[in-house]
Amino acid sequence: EVTPMSFIKASELGLYAPKTNEGIKAKAEAQKYINEAIFNYKQLFYGLRLVAWRCRDKRATFYEALSYGELEEFKLAPGHRLPDGSYSKSEWDNDRLNAYMWNRFRERFDAAFNLEVIYELKTLKDIKQATDELLEFTLTNWGEDLLGNGMLDESDSIESISNGVTSCKLEYRGIKITGKFYDTERTLCLNAKGLPEVIIQQTKGTESWKGSIHFDPFGEVITMNSKLAELFSEMLNLAARLNVGIKDFMANPEGFLGLESAEAHKCNLQRIKEKLIIINRDAFEKRKVESETVNIRQINEMLDADKTDDTPFTVEEAAPVQRTKKLPKNLTRKQQKELEAAAWLAENSSELDADIDTQLGLSTVDAGKLIKAALADLSI
Repeated sequence: EVTPMSFIKASELGLYAPKTNEGIKAKAEAQKYINEAIFNYKQLFYGLRLVAWRCRDKRATFYEALSYGELEEFKLAPGHRLPDGSYSKSEWDNDRLNAYMWNRFRERFDAAFNLEVIYELKTLKDIKQATDELLEFTLTNWGEDLLGNGMLDESDSIESISNGVTSCKLEYRGIKITGKFYDTERTLCLNAKGLPEVIIQQTKGTESWKGSIHFDPFGEVITMNSKLAELFSEMLNLAARLNVGIKDFMANPEGFLGLESAEAHKCNLQRIKEKLIIINRDAFEKRKVESETVNIRQINEMLDADKTDDTPFTVEEAAPVQRTKKLPKNLTRKQQKELEAAAWLAENSSELDADIDTQLGLSTVDAGKLIKAALADLSI
């Protein structure tokens, strides 16, 4: 059967022919969700990069770079011996050193997370996997910095064990813990292979709870090696903790033992995600405000400088002044990165906290000086 010739090129219409090109529409919708997922990943990426930069060990990273011979070009004068036998601090080109340390950090961070690969992902499943990995890595390395030592706030704590007949079952460092809690009686049993069971028994009196710890080897002689003796000692120490703090244990068993349940882990990952998005958003808003402030200052400087012209001056006429100077063409990759680092430091000098360490004699960044130095070094 011969297919009749069509005089209409439907593909040329694309989405303007909605019924004929439903596949194109579906693909466009799918790409929209993919773009949103990548955008969310980017927010987490840049938020985490700020966290990693702020939480870095300044002294350790400085001496690591120094030991690799990376910082010699930034040293203006070495320290010299003082009359009391000590050495004075070395003098450094602080602006260029700070720019180098930021660039050094950024290269390592960007190489580790490889943002360019994320842009190339084609499915939501792959982007979700990358996002989950980033959040897990963040929780492992910076969880305490972002969420605090307790990880979970009280508002996020695991549901308390209520009154009435309830129970718990969990494991802690090779010790199995089972418990039953009644209105007038509480029992916790600690078990480990090769060791006698340790029991915590509490009963409710007229005024307070009374507790005791005991174990019964059933009349048998228990032989322990050093490892078992150490574990048994840990069991007894844990029993003492539980006997004294059983109310806190009942309120949050995993939290009391320093464990993290699946529910708590999921909650922490969500809180990490929210924190990183807020950090990135706040940093963006701060840069936006600072940029607008710089633009206004530039306009005012132009008005102050021009004393002879009475022609009204508008913001629109000042637009060319607000534009950032374009980077020169034909820059090497190294030169471009140095200029980018200098520009970033100029905009974020307040984030450097007198970078590296005050004991090293480093100062905060002078934005104008930094940019001029970078351009001078590149002979631009």
